[in-house]
Amino acid sequence: MIKINTCPVCQSQKIEVLKNDSFSPPTFINDDVPPIDCTYPEERLWILFKNILKTNTKADFAMSLCGDCGFIFTNPRYELGDIETKYSTVSALPSAKKRKENSPPKHTEKRAARIYNLLEKYPPKNYQSVLDYGGAEGYNLSQFVKAKKRCGVIDQVHENLISGVEFLGKDFSEPSHKFDCILLCHTLEHIPEPVEYLKEISTHLSDDGVIYIEVPLGAWKEFSRIKEPLTHVNFFSEEALFNVAKKAGLNVLHLSTNYQWITHYNLWCINMVCTKKEVGELVNALSTKSQMLNRKYQLLMALKEPSILLKWLKKKLVG
Repeated sequence: MIKINTCPVCQSQKIEVLKNDSFSPPTFINDDVPPIDCTYPEERLWILFKNILKTNTKADFAMSLCGDCGFIFTNPRYELGDIETKYSTVSALPSAKKRKENSPPKHTEKRAARIYNLLEKYPPKNYQSVLDYGGAEGYNLSQFVKAKKRCGVIDQVHENLISGVEFLGKDFSEPSHKFDCILLCHTLEHIPEPVEYLKEISTHLSDDGVIYIEVPLGAWKEFSRIKEPLTHVNFFSEEALFNVAKKAGLNVLHLSTNYQWITHYNLWCINMVCTKKEVGELVNALSTKSQMLNRKYQLLMALKEPSILLKWLKKKLVG
């Protein structure tokens, strides 16, 4: 791990610490593997302290905000070897496997249809191939399979894929062709160098292809409530995600924030569609990090979704 003093997106030195967090190792830190019934945060803390930090003392992380591009990130940052250790460890853990078996994704067709219907508004001409990068079982590709597109998944773990989807390897070292459409769903929030990562992804995009990016609206509340610092290291506002795309040399066709279904629940997410083509500035109105950190903005978002207010009232009445 490495502590930085410039923004990972725009290299600005206008960095403000929003919050300092201190994390402790779980009680079973000296075990060879986590207990099979441990929670997700406990499992991640075990990986962090056991295999990355290799210590049983507390670790401090700052939640930092770039004053120029609006990017919120954890500091210190993970290096490539740390990320490789994380995923290789997760894939071997019985606790992780049991959790996935006990709680598989729900309403996968609902999510796949949402993504497909959005991308049908911005298709490249005669597009044939679709890649879900980090796509697990390939559920997000089901609508593309029905539309007779050539569909593939790249992921660190080779899962049991849905029919019509091909496993293309753990990274881009194996597939040689370019893709007309690439899905990048809930991936960028895990990546220490999001701009360089997106640049690399875009080299595998056809000239008039599109990339669909979906991330949590981490700048709203998530960054201030994390239970462990290993899973998400970036917390986006619309402004920050737009700036990541522009720094990566992409043009933004669509950007919106919606309360939508992901795998097991609804979550506020930012959706973005990008292309390498010169298209002019089609997206102008961005919600900035200042707006999204404002309590009035948060109240407005809650008012837009009655289900959120009902959950809040139920919690107050019960608790």
